[in-house]
Amino acid sequence: MPVISSHCFANHRGGVGKTTLTYQVSAAYAAAHPECKVLVIDTTESGDLSEMLMGGLYEKRGRETLRNLIPVANVTQMFLRALVAATCTSLTDVLKADEEKEDGSHNVLVNVVDNMPLTKESGENSPLEKVKAMKSIDIEEFAIPLEQVNPRVPTNMYLCPSGIDLEHSIAFSDTQRQDIMAVLLESFQNATEIWKVFIDTDTGLHGETGAYAAIGLGIADFLCIPLHPDMSDWYGAEVLLHDVQMLHDLDESHAQVHLVLWNGLNVQFKQSCEMNIDGKSKCSFIPTRAEQDIIQTLGNLVYEEAQRLPDLFLSYNGAKTTPEEFSKNTSTCMRGFGVIGVASKDVGVPIACLKPGVFHGVHMTYNLNNDTIQHSRENLENVVKAIDEADTMKSPNKRCEQHLEILNTRRLERRLGVKQHLKHKSSSSPKKKKKVAGSGPSSSKDITSVMYKTYALRNKYSLRSRAEKMRAKLFLDFMDTSSTSTVNAA
Repeated sequence: MPVISSHCFANHRGGVGKTTLTYQVSAAYAAAHPECKVLVIDTTESGDLSEMLMGGLYEKRGRETLRNLIPVANVTQMFLRALVAATCTSLTDVLKADEEKEDGSHNVLVNVVDNMPLTKESGENSPLEKVKAMKSIDIEEFAIPLEQVNPRVPTNMYLCPSGIDLEHSIAFSDTQRQDIMAVLLESFQNATEIWKVFIDTDTGLHGETGAYAAIGLGIADFLCIPLHPDMSDWYGAEVLLHDVQMLHDLDESHAQVHLVLWNGLNVQFKQSCEMNIDGKSKCSFIPTRAEQDIIQTLGNLVYEEAQRLPDLFLSYNGAKTTPEEFSKNTSTCMRGFGVIGVASKDVGVPIACLKPGVFHGVHMTYNLNNDTIQHSRENLENVVKAIDEADTMKSPNKRCEQHLEILNTRRLERRLGVKQHLKHKSSSSPKKKKKVAGSGPSSSKDITSVMYKTYALRNKYSLRSRAEKMRAKLFLDFMDTSSTSTVNAA
C-alpha cells in the first residue's frame, strides 16, 4: 500500500515552531494511528528534531544517539541513494566502460555506487550489477525505529535523521533534485506497508541547505505553515508561498497549503474556539482578544494570497469561498505549550506520551499535572483530526501521480539525450584502429566527462572556511587602505 500522504512543516522565518510542531504533531498522529508506521524526515541542518525524538536534551542523550546512528542512516544517504537509483539507466554505459579499463580507474559516480548499501533483493558486488538492481529505494532502510533508542515515544515511529551540516551538505543541481524527488515519490507509492510521512525543513530555498528544503517541499502532499500572530512571521510565510508557487510552475512540487498554524497563543477561556465550522472545532481554547484581532488581520492577508494563487491552497474553491469559510477551514490555533513543551523536549517525551509526575531536565525539575497535559493533548488531537480529513481526500494521490509522471518524463528526455550523445560518439569514432586504454583521449573519457557534468555531486565550502577566507580578504584590504592613507599623509 502506498504512503497515505506527507505533511511538510515550512516557513521561511526561523523560530516560528516548525521543529516543535513536527515533533509534537507526528507523535500525536502516531499515538492515534497505531495501525500505520509514521516516518519523520529531518531535512534540517541543526538536527534538533532528531535529538528530541532520539532521547531529548537531558544529558545530551539525543545528541549522542544521533551521532552514533548517523552513519547507519540519514537523510543525505537517502537522497544519494535516490539519485543513484534515478540515474542508473543512463549510467550503465559509463560504468561498463569503466569496468573494462585496464588501469582500474573509476569516476566519482562509480565510487558513490560502491559506497552505497545494496538493496534487499540485490546480492552482487559489481557496481554495474548494483546499478541494474536499483529501480527505487526501500524507505524502511533509512527509517530508524525509534522504540529501540527512545522507548518514550510511540512504538510505530521511525526517523530518517538529519545527516547534514555545513561541512558535508551537498549542492544538488536542479536536475539532481528532480531525479531524487521522482525516486522518492515512486518509492512512496511502492511501499508495502502503511506509512504516514512528516517532514521538517529549514528556512529558505537558497541557503546552505536550500536543496534539502526544496526536496522536502517537492515530495510533500500538504504544507503546514506555523507562525505567530506577528507581521514579521507573516513576511516569511508570504515568501514561502511564492517560492512554492514557483516550484509548482516548474513542476517541481504538487504540495498544497493545508493548515496555517497560529502558534504560541495565550488562553483566554478553556472553551471551544470560535474558529469552527459545522460544529467541528479545530481549537480547544479561545485566544486573547488582541491575538484574535491580529489573527483576523493576517488571515485576510492569507485569503488575498489564496485569491492570487488559487491552486496553492487546499480549502480555496474559487470566488464562492468566503473569507470566513476559508479561515475556518485553513486556520488552526495552537496554544503556547509553555513549561510542558520545554519539559517534553528536554526529557524526550512527546506530549502525546507524557504522564503526570516529576521529570528531571538539564537545568531544572518539572512537576507536570494532568490538566496541563490534557489541554495541550486535546489541542494536538484536533490537529490530527484535521490531518485525517485531508488524508481522506483523493486529490493528494492524484496530484502525486501527475507530478511523478512529469518528473519521469523529464528523466526519460534526459536519458534519451545522453543515449543520442553516446550513439553519436560511437558512430564518429574511427573503426580501423582500436584505441588502447590510456593511449590518449577516448570516447569513454568523453562520456564520463559528460555524465560528470550532469550528475556530479558538488560539495559546498563550509561556513567556517568561507568566513576565514572573507576575514583574510578584509584584513588584506584593510592593510592596503592603511598603507595608502599613510603615504598620502606623509
